[in-house]
Amino acid sequence: MTVSYDKLWKLLIDKKMNRTDLKNTAGVSFNVLAKMSRNEFVSLESLCKICTVLACDIESSESMELSALRLASADGSDEAKEGIQKAELIYENDFHT
Repeated sequence: MTVSYDKLWKLLIDKKMNRTDLKNTAGVSFNVLAKMSRNEFVSLESLCKICTVLACDIESSESMELSALRLASADGSDEAKEGIQKAELIYENDFHT
């Protein structure tokens, strides 16, 4: 599973902030922002700090997207579809309870 922070970068632009502003305001390291630039996973603590600064909800799709799940189903196999369904259930249970 991969993650995409494209929506978060768009939100950053909408708020007329650059990454240095975000780093300083949120108190995260450049390493965190570099990982996010490469769509790598970062700690939940870092995401919470960033979402607090940007006034976005970490539980919603306005900050990030677990988009690779949809890409995994491109082959149409039953195994891929089953994996997507399980991941979606986990996501729903973890973030929307």
